[in-house]
Amino acid sequence: MPEHVLFIRDAFLTYAGGNYIWILYAAALLYILLFSEKRRKMFLLLPLLALALTVFNPLLTGLFVRTQGMRNRYPRFFWMLVFYITIAYACTQLIFRLKGILKVAGAAAAVALICLIGKPVFLSADAPDYHPAENAAFVRSELIELNAAFHEGGHRVPRVLYGAELMTTYRVYDPTVRSILSKKRLTQLEKCDEETFVRRHEDPDNAIWQVFYYEDFSVDQERFQKALSDLKIHYIAPVKTSAVCSYLDEAGLQRTAETMQHYVYRVL
Repeated sequence: MPEHVLFIRDAFLTYAGGNYIWILYAAALLYILLFSEKRRKMFLLLPLLALALTVFNPLLTGLFVRTQGMRNRYPRFFWMLVFYITIAYACTQLIFRLKGILKVAGAAAAVALICLIGKPVFLSADAPDYHPAENAAFVRSELIELNAAFHEGGHRVPRVLYGAELMTTYRVYDPTVRSILSKKRLTQLEKCDEETFVRRHEDPDNAIWQVFYYEDFSVDQERFQKALSDLKIHYIAPVKTSAVCSYLDEAGLQRTAETMQHYVYRVL
């Protein structure tokens, strides 16, 4: 039992630290006891009883320590949430009981408490050397590099031909890029071989899919480039290991960027 009591004390001091919220909480409880209506008094004092029976109960805390390995952690959310709600309620009640200039002064004092109590993370003397995250969303560097390559030409909506591996991942990251390979077209390509596809879909852009999807490099390069021009494609981004890269090099397309997994070719 004594070690569990010490655990609660140490955990409370660790998470409260130099923050004097517990003093405000005690003051708020005293104010509620003296000045609040009975119904509201019970509403805010019952959580204190619940905390005493759960979070600050040495028997229950000891059970959590033994079964959940909470030696270095503590469920502070449960008590801090109650602390803040109680303090906010008491401050609001007190301010509205005041009149005239005193009400303004009370509101200013409450704002000052909110702004000044505790330790500012970036201003305290022992603050770590924080640096804003450059990639806070943890986007893969591959997508960031492709994004830079697709937008370097200044096109408002770049039209890019890339493979199925980028249809979902890149589109979610950058919806301003228009993917030439649509889900409908990909489904059509997957359902049949090259000969059947060309026979069923007599489209002027067939040369693109014969080269890019079926890797039929017997397609005339002029016909292929005309199809690219007709669809107003700005960039092509094949996987680096694809044989399509050699065909694009031979067709005279300019390779403008290289990422970990893709080459980027400029068309227009």
